Amino acid sequence: IFLKEEITRLQGIGIVGALCLCAAVIVFFVVRELGTRMKGMVKTDPAEIASVSKSIAEFDVPQGYEVGLAMSFLNYESVTIMPTDAGGSMSITMVQVTGMSSDLTDEQMQQALEQQGGQKSANMSMVEQRTETIRGEEVAVTVSEGNATGTNVRLRQWMTVFNGNKGPTILMIQGSTADWDEDLITDFIASIR
Repeated sequence: IFLKEEITRLQGIGIVGALCLCAAVIVFFVVRELGTRMKGMVKTDPAEIASVSKSIAEFDVPQGYEVGLAMSFLNYESVTIMPTDAGGSMSITMVQVTGMSSDLTDEQMQQALEQQGGQKSANMSMVEQRTETIRGEEVAVTVSEGNATGTNVRLRQWMTVFNGNKGPTILMIQGSTADWDEDLITDFIASIR
């Protein structure tokens, strides 16, 4: 009787072990597939970057800047335009999410951009609201300022939502107040078509 109970217990352990092994193999393949898909969402090839940029909107890259990063995953596309030299501090980011409402609050825009960047850059306080024209339509612009987390660097952030090629697109321009270039912004938004 003892031997029979021991064999039954070992069979149970064997079945549980086999199930755990099957589960581990399934998890391995699922994680590997997700990793492959995530790796493909960041675009580094110039042709892929240009394709993502054009799917959002046509625009002229400001002199001294380049489209340094593009991402595309499911219904989410973004491009980041950065200075080519280390001396510049303003960056331009456009995020288009197909199916996103165009009635976003400032807080919702900020949350979307923080999720895109994976971090909070500063505690921003609104200093100005105004309207600008992008692609022939008036848009509400919010300008905020705050200190970068853990530093004395004063940041300015310019945010709006405009109609991109596939729907509402968040446009954020951010940089230090010391290097802020309002003329660059005016020229850039006038070039969006």
